[in-house]
Amino acid sequence: MIEIVKNIIKIVLKNTTRITPIILFESFNGVQYSDNPRAISEMIHSMYPEYQIVWYLDSGANKELVPDYVKCISNRIEFYKYLFSSFCYVNNCQFQGLKSYKKRGQLYIQTWHGDRNFKKILYEADPDWCKANNMCDNDVVDIALAGSDFGVDSYRAAFRYEGRIDNFGCPRNERMLKMSLDAKKKIKNRLRIDDDSKVLLYAPTFRDNMLNSQNVFINLGSTRKVLENKYGGKWVAVARGHVGKKLTGFGNVDNFVDATDYPDMADILSITDFLISDYSSTATDFYLTGKPVILATFDLADYETNCRGFKISPLEAGFICASNQEELEKIIRESDSGIFQTAYDKVSQIYGTMETGSATKRICEIINAHFINTINGLVNGKRENL
Repeated sequence: MIEIVKNIIKIVLKNTTRITPIILFESFNGVQYSDNPRAISEMIHSMYPEYQIVWYLDSGANKELVPDYVKCISNRIEFYKYLFSSFCYVNNCQFQGLKSYKKRGQLYIQTWHGDRNFKKILYEADPDWCKANNMCDNDVVDIALAGSDFGVDSYRAAFRYEGRIDNFGCPRNERMLKMSLDAKKKIKNRLRIDDDSKVLLYAPTFRDNMLNSQNVFINLGSTRKVLENKYGGKWVAVARGHVGKKLTGFGNVDNFVDATDYPDMADILSITDFLISDYSSTATDFYLTGKPVILATFDLADYETNCRGFKISPLEAGFICASNQEELEKIIRESDSGIFQTAYDKVSQIYGTMETGSATKRICEIINAHFINTINGLVNGKRENL
């Protein structure tokens, strides 16, 4: 039934010359209001409030952060209706099977969600899956956004994408770095964290052999106490699973918050004072703050052997790594700001970081220019005319 309705809508709208000021956004396949699409959505509303902002968020998505001006849809039939009628579509996941649904003059923007990844993704990780799921970024994407030379290489290799890449930064990182004190207080309030508390964030990535949940590898309670002894003040341990995946095995931890269900990681990173991750690109975002980050690579060999493996390992990327709990705590006790600054410089050089601080504004201006040019009949939807 859905396919029938979808095809009817496609026939009616695909070749229409009527341009409507609708921008459709989607993050993590409708699971969250978050990430690069959120940053672009909020910036474009502030710059060009005349545009209608539509978000696809499935029925189970947390909508507490969604502004009133956003129209939310949760039905896939409605999604295709807006996909066909919008002049711009912004996403942060791979495009699957959309080639035949792109209409003339429509702008597709791929932002991805991990510009400086450790682990292999897409064609580098599982080419058979990509082919079976009809990955078609190279056919439909008009602009891909990157924040590093490494990210550009990932688009070329992992997406097999040959089109335009604007390598001037990741919008979600700009939100994180420019978050106001008032906004940070509101985030802490939502998470029931006192304003004066410092935040230890534990944010592991997913494992292919732990699909529905993730094991906690570090001793959060002990780690939090080491940080209090080292830096003073009150510390709260916050844990967040990868895109809604539940974490298990905490044990009893004082001053603890499970933030797995909080929609946007950039918000949580903005209030974080010390990050412990493992193989997540969260670490490569957070190091931009200049604050301490340690990778708990307790299962490094197992991850490389039994999961998807690495495009670049954490050790090669220049991060400070701990192979067990004892080593993790020793690094915290004995480290100073110099060791983290040295790691920051090395990581930035290895990845070829290109965060300009103006990526969000620039992509919004590109979207607006595309709309103006389209309604003036100056472009015909081909990539070279953007």
